[in-house]
Amino acid sequence: MKYLKIILTFGLIIMFFSCGFGESEEEELINGYYIGWNDLEANRNIYIKDSSNPNIGQTIISGYVYSVGFSDRFILAKSLPNAGNNAFRTYYILDTDGYYNTNLDNNNLRTFFDLDKFNEALIKEGLDKIKFHKNYTLNPY
Repeated sequence: MKYLKIILTFGLIIMFFSCGFGESEEEELINGYYIGWNDLEANRNIYIKDSSNPNIGQTIISGYVYSVGFSDRFILAKSLPNAGNNAFRTYYILDTDGYYNTNLDNNNLRTFFDLDKFNEALIKEGLDKIKFHKNYTLNPY
């Protein structure tokens, strides 16, 4: 019985400290738009916030954001719906001068499921000079 308590206590301690509970990372990109994650790096997304509370805001680009580039107005992003699943990449152009309302009602977020169409839009709008200078691992686990 004594050994069972020791084993259970040790197991709970390992589980608590191995899950990354409470860890987070956040960085402002531009104009109140942030990239960050809370608890798991695989939760990295782009969000906008009005307060100084860390990692609290309205998510704009969800999934796992693995690459970001930005200028003084535009944010370009690449994401995966599930971290580590490279099959379904999604590409975004976010105009920070527009107003983001919801995923279904906004005037500043364009989503592409095809890399060629994304690159065509970048060239057409003169955004192809923006470099993806924040790159993260494709598999954060």
